[in-house]
Amino acid sequence: MSDRLAIGEINTLVPLDFEKVDTYVLTIQAVDMNYDVVSDSSQQKTSYAQYTIYVKNVNDIPPVCSPPFYKETIYSTLAENVPIVTLSCTDRDSEQLIYRIVGGNTNSRFSSRGSSLFSRNTFSYNMDEVIDPTTFELLIQVTDVNDADSKLQLTTTAIVIVHVIPWTSTVTTTSTLPVTRTPVHKVVTLLDKYWKPQPWFVVLLTVVAVLTAGTLALMLYRSRTLCFNRIFPQSEVSQHLLLDRLPPEAEAQKGSETKNSTDNELVAISPLGPQFDGRAIDARTGRAYLFNSVTGTRRWV
Repeated sequence: MSDRLAIGEINTLVPLDFEKVDTYVLTIQAVDMNYDVVSDSSQQKTSYAQYTIYVKNVNDIPPVCSPPFYKETIYSTLAENVPIVTLSCTDRDSEQLIYRIVGGNTNSRFSSRGSSLFSRNTFSYNMDEVIDPTTFELLIQVTDVNDADSKLQLTTTAIVIVHVIPWTSTVTTTSTLPVTRTPVHKVVTLLDKYWKPQPWFVVLLTVVAVLTAGTLALMLYRSRTLCFNRIFPQSEVSQHLLLDRLPPEAEAQKGSETKNSTDNELVAISPLGPQFDGRAIDARTGRAYLFNSVTGTRRWV
């Protein structure tokens, strides 16, 4: 009987992922194939072996930032210890991430501390010349650190757009006496929304205004009539409304007054004539008379 060395291979059908499964336990069956299975299968020998495969943690997943795009607005006087924005990034391969500004940091006005972005508070916006831009598009590189394989590092880039509202400061001093220019504030007005009424609403508002004005005018007229009736009761003047002509002393003066004035003409009416709803005093003669506010007819009391 001779011993022969059997060699086998174990291959993977799909890529292994340490984050999903890090250990595989395999049972391998070895069968002796020196004898024909059909003629004498009892002569075959079988053996089993167990193997444990450990998957090594390899840095194969880059960091992920959610969201990858940030937008903030600050004043140029923002303090250095106040964070502008804090990035939210994760990595399934590593718990430690390194943040670094790799682009857009004009004049080095910003710095990163961990996952937060800060301003150095050194913006320069003078009356004569504007040195710094008012919009910065910063590129922040996020790199993972894997202890198992420190040489293999994966990175991703997040974008942070910062709009700076200038706050003008003092001008550079001279060699003799400091000259300070009055700060000039820049006011930024943003119009988000405004109300624009529909055409039907304008028509409805106009109709309501007209009806309201008419109602107020009618109420004013009724109140004046009511006040006049209270001052001059109808019982006081009712007896004069039944007269066909003026009193004797008024008849003597009627002819001369008619010739001199046509505006104050007094018309005598019969008891069946129009009703009088007003009473007044003649400014020239001092006499009282009744009048109809609709037709303008007058009659002496």
